[in-house]
Order: sequence, then structure tokens, then C-alpha cells
Amino acid sequence: MGGVILRQIQELPDRGGIMWCGCCLLAPPNKGSRLASTLCQNEYAKYIFGTLFGESALELGDLLQAGSWPEPPQPCGIIAGNKSLALSNPTSWLTFALRTFEGASDGTVSVTETQLPVSCVADSVEVSVAHTFMMYDEKVQRLVVNFIRQGSFSCSLGDGCEG
Repeated sequence: MGGVILRQIQELPDRGGIMWCGCCLLAPPNKGSRLASTLCQNEYAKYIFGTLFGESALELGDLLQAGSWPEPPQPCGIIAGNKSLALSNPTSWLTFALRTFEGASDGTVSVTETQLPVSCVADSVEVSVAHTFMMYDEKVQRLVVNFIRQGSFSCSLGDGCEG
């Protein structure tokens, strides 16, 4: 939900009073969320989804149609997961069973949904992780640190990154 919160802050008149120096987004639903859109088609599922994740989560389905969100702070790096089914991600059980996504996904957000126009993204990378605990994955952590240090996910010898 960090990417959603960041985008809401970006929409504030003073951008939240934050002097942004860029961002690294983990599996952000930049093009909206097919999962949210699917869940919002059923009133019962919509109620549960909205109760658990709030109004912002419900808006993710609308973004799929609208395709409009403020650009993230620059430089922007995007890490997308492609482990579509994982014991640690119950949402992936549902999306796998319902065949919610065409192509690669992390079980919650498709890789395609994370993408932004090239002009908005300094670098992007796909890793074999599921959505729910992506931030705890050591490789993801190394990639984030590398992006913060160098503005890209590529690693040079001796920097401690095994990307």
C-alpha cells in the first residue's frame, strides 16, 4: 500500500511538504488492480475488501479503467514480483484458482500492472517473489539499497549486491 499512499501524497497541493529525492516502488499497482476490479464487482467481496484495506484499495479497480495517477517522484525504480502462487500469499491462491491474471504476477499484482511509461522510470526489475512479503526478501532489499545508492538496480562488483 506504500505506492498508493505515496501517490495520494503526490496529489496534495504541497506534495505533503516532502522534498522527494525519488522512490523505489515494490509491486505497485501503477495501472490499477485487476484483482481490486474483480473483487469490487461483487458487493459482499467489495465490502470485505474495503473494510480490510480501506477506500484507497477500492479505488485501485477504478484506476484500471481511468489509467490516471500522478507520476511518482523521480528517479523512480520499480520492483515487480513474478511468483504467482505462494503459500505465504493467500491472495495468490484466489487469483491462481480464478486465473485472474494473464502473464506473470506476484499473486496480487500483475507485472504489467506495475509498469509505467519509460519516461517515468529510471529502472525496473522482476524478481521471483510473491507480493505479501516481498519487502522481507533479501534480494529485494539489496536491490532497493542499490537503487537508492546508484539510481539503478544493476550491481557493480564489490557493492554487496547480488542482483
